[in-house]
Amino acid sequence: MSLGSFFRRPAPPARPARARPAFEILEGRQLLTATISGFVFDDRNATGLKDAGEPGLAGSNLELHDASGAVVATAVSDGNGFYQFTKLENVSTTPATNTVVATFDPAKTGWTKTADVKQFDPSKGTLTSVAITSTATLNADIVLENIDDVPGDISGTVSGTVTVTAPGAAPLTTPVTVSDSFSAPAFDGATDLSGPDSHDSGTLTRTGTQSVTLTSPSDLTRFTGGGSVTLTGRSAARISADGPGNVAAVFSAMAGAQVQVTYTYTPNNSLQPGNYTIVQATEPDRIHFDGKESSGGVVLPNSTSFGSQTHDSIPVTLGSSGISTDNNFAEVLPGVLSGYVYLDANKNGVRDAGERGFGGITVRLGGSNDVGVIGAVFTVTRADGSYVFEGLRPGNYTVTEVNPPAGFLIGPTTPVNLTPQIGGSATPQIPGIVIVPAGVKPENDFSHLTTGGPITQPSKFNLLSSNLRLRRR
Repeated sequence: MSLGSFFRRPAPPARPARARPAFEILEGRQLLTATISGFVFDDRNATGLKDAGEPGLAGSNLELHDASGAVVATAVSDGNGFYQFTKLENVSTTPATNTVVATFDPAKTGWTKTADVKQFDPSKGTLTSVAITSTATLNADIVLENIDDVPGDISGTVSGTVTVTAPGAAPLTTPVTVSDSFSAPAFDGATDLSGPDSHDSGTLTRTGTQSVTLTSPSDLTRFTGGGSVTLTGRSAARISADGPGNVAAVFSAMAGAQVQVTYTYTPNNSLQPGNYTIVQATEPDRIHFDGKESSGGVVLPNSTSFGSQTHDSIPVTLGSSGISTDNNFAEVLPGVLSGYVYLDANKNGVRDAGERGFGGITVRLGGSNDVGVIGAVFTVTRADGSYVFEGLRPGNYTVTEVNPPAGFLIGPTTPVNLTPQIGGSATPQIPGIVIVPAGVKPENDFSHLTTGGPITQPSKFNLLSSNLRLRRR
């Protein structure tokens, strides 16, 4: 400390250059609407790909899961089968705040310093305001001595300021004053800042606060991005002493400040780049079977849900483009396969009107469908000899007559073989029955004969007429 030290008034602070706004990043995020979309559709040809003319299916519930498996969005396919996700439903859009702090450490007044604070990260949402609050601190020590021959009241004052300048904001000048006084006896004859005629205040601390809020788009832009914003701080102080005509005084002053920058923003609930999974939580109706899934025009392997399998999902990686389309869920209508076990009385290989059927005959269904090889399925013919297998997935099937009626010879099967070896030992079987979505394949018939002998080959016209007649029944 120096005897009788006083401080000069500082020169007005120079306004720092403004930071360059990061328009590219901000505009890129504001203009982009991230979307994951696709269709739920009736796959008429069972390819797994949505072709022109294949209708969409409404009412299917879909979920979007994030990488942790949490459901972050939901959607329902519309009348065209279309669905899309654009928002994260687990993110609240209630205004939120984020505060960053810059500190100017206390130092002997008269300093000029800079400090950086992080810009607002636009991935968090839309910035709506920036509140800058400067809390200035002044620490002062005042030593006073009466060197007058008469007693008197003596006081000392340190008047300080801390000025903080931020881009886009008027300077925040915070005044802080520290003062002390005492009733001094007459001078003791020694100017030594000690003794009964002197007083040392010790360190006195005072604080003050100034704030400003920025809301204009240009100001908000300065504080938005992935970099930092530079704040400039300056301190200054002046001192004064008051008392009898003769006073000795020593002053020391240190100033500092803490600057809080509070970003108020609306959280961003748009989809963010990353890994997601679309899950078809419910089928569109009780009629269709689950078909294959595809993404970007490519059928996903092993993507059909059936039985205990649960592959009804599509993995999606949302990249920087923010768009993922054609994440499609195919559905297929079941098919029907039917036929008769009957007595071919006229041996023409066609079930004609009036020819009796055999009830109680077991028929086995085998083959493979779009999911894989199927296990054997059995049914028993009704009293009229008819049988039916319903609810079939697209595939290639074979029907086999397990227990032909006793006492009758094996006759032709329709439509595969009209001239078998009569009475042969081969098990009656009709292979290669192709079922397409919603396909109906009737007249897979097993005939039987009472006696051997030649089979009358019907002409194509008679066979067609017989088939038409049977369909009309």
